[in-house]
Amino acid sequence: MAPLESAYLEFIKQFSDQINATHLPKVASNFLGSFYTEDKDELLSALSKQLSGSVKWRDNMQLLSDKQVIEIGPNRPLRGFFKTQGQSITSVINTKSAAKAFKA
Repeated sequence: MAPLESAYLEFIKQFSDQINATHLPKVASNFLGSFYTEDKDELLSALSKQLSGSVKWRDNMQLLSDKQVIEIGPNRPLRGFFKTQGQSITSVINTKSAAKAFKA
C-alpha cells in the first residue's frame, strides 16, 4: 500500500476546504495514536500514511479510556477491548438500548 500513499494524499487534498479543523481534536487517529490537532495538513498526511502504517490500537484505547464511549452496531466487539483497560462502555445494539443510552 505504501506506493499508493502519495496518490491518495493528492486525491484527499481536494477535500481540504470541506474539513472543519475545529472538530479535529475530537477525532482519534489510528496512525498517530492520539487526537488530531487543528492542522489539516497533519490530518491529510496521517490519513495517507495510515494506508501502510501500523495501527496504534493500544494507544487509541488508552486515549479513549477517560472519555464516554458509545459503541453502535449489531455486536459488541469493542466492549471486550475496553474491559481489558478497566473501562465499561455503552453498547447500542437495538432501539431499546438506544433509548436507554440516549435517555429518549
